[in-house]
Amino acid sequence: MEEELLRAASHEKRMRILGALKEGPLGYTELMQKAGFGTGESGRFAYHLKRLEKAGLVSKDVDGRYVLTEAGRDFSEKLLAGHGYERAISPLFEDITDPWRYALGMLLLVFGGTAAVGDGLLFAAGIAGVKARVEIMGSIAYKPVNAQLALLLTAASLLASIRGMDLIRGSCKGDMAEKLVLGKFVTFVLARRGLLWRFIAVAAMCMVGSALAIAAPLLV
Repeated sequence: MEEELLRAASHEKRMRILGALKEGPLGYTELMQKAGFGTGESGRFAYHLKRLEKAGLVSKDVDGRYVLTEAGRDFSEKLLAGHGYERAISPLFEDITDPWRYALGMLLLVFGGTAAVGDGLLFAAGIAGVKARVEIMGSIAYKPVNAQLALLLTAASLLASIRGMDLIRGSCKGDMAEKLVLGKFVTFVLARRGLLWRFIAVAAMCMVGSALAIAAPLLV
């Protein structure tokens, strides 16, 4: 039961809703404003509020105003007090059975996907005969895109993304959507395991590799 509450509340925007309701009952519009949602975020606010209601943390009183349930009051105290956020979400990390493989999978998925999109667009440009403006050491030239290399790199980047998804799937419990949501906590998980600097180094290499993969069809 507590794990379900954690999943429902472990989101910055939902934490703001819980924090606003600690002050007392609030109507829909007032709650939206106090929780920091803009006028154009009504749909997003409604989604997060519904998640909290479904989890049994928030309900309506007889006047139709939103209030914290008893479970919501108890839980928000733990979640919002001091460093309670880190303490409250820590059970979620039990879903990550192999933090390093999970982190590596996230890097491959993000940077592989970025390179795949970039090289895919370059391949299309190369097929269309579009020339790219390239500037090297102050010298500007217009070069045709190497479509064959762009296609090869697109395929390689897609394979890297697929491999990343396999690593994530094999190192974390729950469905795929939940596994990807946990990605925002990955640096905290790695810091707790003493792997943060290793992650930063590999992330930097992935970033450079992704940039080179996108630049190569323009330079070769």
